[in-house]
Amino acid sequence: MWRARRWVAALALVALVGCGDDEADITFHAPETLQGRDLEIATQAALTFFEVCPNLGKWWSSVAEASLYTAEGDEIPLYRERDYGWRAEVRLRITLRDDRDRLTYGVLGTKHVTGYPPTGHTLYYNLGGGARPGVVAVKTVSQAVCGWPVQDSDLHIPLQKLALVDQLAHQ
Repeated sequence: MWRARRWVAALALVALVGCGDDEADITFHAPETLQGRDLEIATQAALTFFEVCPNLGKWWSSVAEASLYTAEGDEIPLYRERDYGWRAEVRLRITLRDDRDRLTYGVLGTKHVTGYPPTGHTLYYNLGGGARPGVVAVKTVSQAVCGWPVQDSDLHIPLQKLALVDQLAHQ
């Protein structure tokens, strides 16, 4: 599902995400092929994601690396096209530092279902528009970090503002 791609240090997004008294510089990297209007849409979708997952913005200093890219057509799993009407999506890949002293159970406001803190994990989130705009989290740790219900199957979190993903080119 997640194809290896050549990543460049192109800055896709830098924003201040406020969570109470704390603010975080949110930075994602994107492939050099993501440009222009598609980059703007992907960036806005990534910012919108933090509305339903504020834990990551609040504790962004625990993130080692974050990247975003888009997928269309045959790259979209059939069930997401069928069940949600997605023809394009923005994919977020966020790797947490492997730092057990710094990132504790309480820092992200949750325990991973195994009982271990989620250090060193890579989180995956798929953002789409279609008939049912929202976020799909595949891994249970991705679900837990956001404070969502944890289930063994993909979890869809509705977010109407992600309908903007339908504007991606080449659909």
